[in-house]
Amino acid sequence: DEKCANIGVADAAIKSLTFWGYSIMLDIIAWFFLECSSFAEDCPCHWVAPSADEFSRRDRKKLFREKTVLKSCPMSGRRAPELAGGMLLSMMFDWLELCATTLLIELSVLGLSEESKAPIMRDFTQARRHIHFSFLLKFSFWQQLPWILFGVGHHRMSIAIQCSIRAIKLFQDAGVAAKHHWLTLAFCAPGSQGFEQLHLFASRQRFLPALPLLSKLVAKCRLALVAERWVESLHAANKHHFEGAPNAGAVHLAFLTMLKPMEAAIDSDPNSLA
Repeated sequence: DEKCANIGVADAAIKSLTFWGYSIMLDIIAWFFLECSSFAEDCPCHWVAPSADEFSRRDRKKLFREKTVLKSCPMSGRRAPELAGGMLLSMMFDWLELCATTLLIELSVLGLSEESKAPIMRDFTQARRHIHFSFLLKFSFWQQLPWILFGVGHHRMSIAIQCSIRAIKLFQDAGVAAKHHWLTLAFCAPGSQGFEQLHLFASRQRFLPALPLLSKLVAKCRLALVAERWVESLHAANKHHFEGAPNAGAVHLAFLTMLKPMEAAIDSDPNSLA
């Protein structure tokens, strides 16, 4: 019967070392994405980079519980300077290398033969290439204008200066016919006050305390959010509203979105909508 579970298939999988080898591979890939998520939602002041010593299979379960706890630091999710400085892409190479080494060791400990390990490692290599390509595609824009300017707010002076130099060079290489964001024009166009201060900072002639306009940019860059869970929760709530009313429009969605705040306002002050 097609509606009944095939116990034989499940039993064969449980007894198969290849099945558990693939399970380990998926577990390691899941760890990689967990670390990426943790990096994005954590803060630059409390986040600790993972080390090879804490990457055993037992510790991965512990790390999952620790890293999925809601962070209370007000700097959580404010990772724009690190992304512009190329930190995530740099860590991606290190973490994927760590994943490959760990997988090879754990498959050997599991007792798989070289012939059985080959397809698992081959599939992992394909996944690794796909992750590498996807990350370069999705995050390389941080190294372009105007996003590279967020790197000026990096907590490491050397990286902040490198981002400043790159921003100026990108503007020069773009030519006079290129169209730029207003932030790019404010800090990269020769003759502007922002450019003068950025050039002084990039050439190490002056530092932020003596550059008021650039200091304002740095402050805003450091406080820029790149991970906002409330946006995702709002999308989920909107989806829930539409499921209850398939023919609903923008007015219906706006009303349901503001219904609870309106109810709270009326409860606190019945005359608030008078």
